[in-house]
Amino acid sequence: MFINNSLYTILKYLLILSCFWLSASISANAQTIVQAVSAKFPDQNCVVQPDTTLTCTPPDGSSLTLNFAPTRPGSSIGVFGQTGVCRDNLGQQWERVFQNFVSAWNSPPSTAQTVGLTSVTCQTALNNSIHFFEISGVDRTPQSIEGLPFSPHQLGEQFSCGTIAPHAIGLFSLQLESGFNTQGTDLGTPTVSTIASNLTELLSTSWVRSTFNPLNPLPQFIHTRDDLASFSGVGGEQGLTSTFTVTNPDGNIILPPNSNKLFVAFCNSLVQFRPLCADAGGDTDGDGLCDDWEKKRLDREHQRHSCFCRPTRHGRRPEA
Repeated sequence: MFINNSLYTILKYLLILSCFWLSASISANAQTIVQAVSAKFPDQNCVVQPDTTLTCTPPDGSSLTLNFAPTRPGSSIGVFGQTGVCRDNLGQQWERVFQNFVSAWNSPPSTAQTVGLTSVTCQTALNNSIHFFEISGVDRTPQSIEGLPFSPHQLGEQFSCGTIAPHAIGLFSLQLESGFNTQGTDLGTPTVSTIASNLTELLSTSWVRSTFNPLNPLPQFIHTRDDLASFSGVGGEQGLTSTFTVTNPDGNIILPPNSNKLFVAFCNSLVQFRPLCADAGGDTDGDGLCDDWEKKRLDREHQRHSCFCRPTRHGRRPEA
């Protein structure tokens, strides 16, 4: 009798632990942004030399490295930015999946190892910024977001970069360019622009180059700011159309003669990821476990083992 009671106690605790494990597993599969990391080149100060060559400090870079926490099983990962070849810490070359305007989305090929990665290095043709994302609970294959407008958008103008499909997670990369080119008067570096959106801002990086040209009759001062801002949103039942409005107080500055300014925004690479349950009956209760599995597999397992885990929010029937 003592042996039977002890065995019963052990089995009971094992069953409880298995319920906790199932709940934790389901939570880990929730559709979410796991991590977002950025890298950028340092700002530059440049001078036009007597032979008209340009000398910059620090000199132009050729690559950027993103370091991040070890990637998880089943995640989708990728990099936004103006990049060339990208290689991770295992030496695997990533593929350019989509390119819109001048920025691209790069991710590992389907045959690559994607678990436990900790860095990726991308060659770059321009001094700029790049953004890395890891997303869980989604299909690893990204899809482009339709309705991408390629034309530049001016300050104060509300615009859309496209619509996220129902229940999908969408990633939006917004490129902001601002600058002054003045003669005789140095207006300094433009202020960082403000972005109003119905999406969630994940990352924002800014790269600045200031150039002095003493060769002109009036000294020339050129300041450029290149911002990269990334946003995310979830499509919901009906999908979600993105909205953006960019403002900058420097846009109203009166320039001296023979000078000009630039303040524009571009929609860059835009991708979306369908949830894992998109082709498996959906996920009615939002617990990260597909309805088809919940309705069929759990019922069969329950009948076969004749055991019952008291349902919490995770693992219960979708209609419960």
